[in-house]
Amino acid sequence: MASTYSWIGGTLGAWADPAAWTPAGGPPGATDRADLNDGFAVTSSGVPGDGAAGAVNSGAGTFTGSFTFDSLYVGDVFEHETTLTSGVDRIGAIQSRGTLVVTQATVAAGPVMLGEPPVEGPFLPRPQTGKLILRDHGTLTADAFVLYQGTDLTILGMDATSLLEIGSAGTGAVGTLTVDADGSIMGAGVVVAPVLLNRGTVAISYIEGTVLNDGTLFAGVSAGVNNGVMSGSISNVVNNGTITGGSIRSVTST
Repeated sequence: MASTYSWIGGTLGAWADPAAWTPAGGPPGATDRADLNDGFAVTSSGVPGDGAAGAVNSGAGTFTGSFTFDSLYVGDVFEHETTLTSGVDRIGAIQSRGTLVVTQATVAAGPVMLGEPPVEGPFLPRPQTGKLILRDHGTLTADAFVLYQGTDLTILGMDATSLLEIGSAGTGAVGTLTVDADGSIMGAGVVVAPVLLNRGTVAISYIEGTVLNDGTLFAGVSAGVNNGVMSGSISNVVNNGTITGGSIRSVTST
């Protein structure tokens, strides 16, 4: 039977240390839930079973080493960062309502959601915003991305030293956000990358960087997310695929 454990290891602790968890009986196992509040720093040795959990709820803090989670939920820490660093991580699904940073780590994930879906009804608060940033040689492969606009800009971003691939082709390159034929980015938000190479489907509000489109690009369209169509802006598109809607400042073809 799955159990729930809360981190009490503070700013310097080992995942495998039973004393770093409450109640007694930790650390979490592969089917257990782990809750980590703001200010944590946890390390994993990479030994099989160390750093494994089912559902993980994370505040602002740092995961160092190799971890295997069925899901990672980054909570309301928009002004702070939850960081995956210097390890090889496998995460079944990711949702960020805060800021998740991948740096000097290699992460393989399933679907990724940034922000949260809007809730219909009067007098309800706006949904939360999410960010995912790759920097300083971070690597992330994922099945698909959905971005939901919230109280601030939802951002998917990467620097020129990092690699982000969406889909299963295994052809990602440093400095490029690659969307494979079976990959997609959908929603309302901002994508920032030196180069976005699209062989699949991209439907996003704003893209900052050069777009090489060999797939389907819905320029400035929210694709049903957030209940409608957003006007957006995309610049510097080299197009050999299909473009629908939106505003594009410069389009060339080869």
